[in-house]
Amino acid sequence: MNREINFRAWDGKKFHYFTALQGLYGVLNPVVEQFVVIPDMKEKESYEGDIVQTGHGAKGVVEWVEDKAAFKFNVEEPMWSHPIHAMNGAKEIIGNIHENPELLK
Repeated sequence: MNREINFRAWDGKKFHYFTALQGLYGVLNPVVEQFVVIPDMKEKESYEGDIVQTGHGAKGVVEWVEDKAAFKFNVEEPMWSHPIHAMNGAKEIIGNIHENPELLK
């Protein structure tokens, strides 16, 4: 089975989208973020670093948690997190930490 793994890289100005097979060339000091596979409620692809909002108004960031080997949706106030698959269909991507950090304030 061949599974295409998608990524995006932030170069400080814009995103570059690529697959693991393509690689990333010509982008200096990229912040690489992996595709999460599970779309938001509007079928928009989600990546690490996306800011998502639940139907209850909670906002948080999609993050990789190494010790759980899973993507999580982390909210600072109140402090809690959910596996991203548990949020399937119940979240909307409203921005990302690079272009819209003010959404977390």
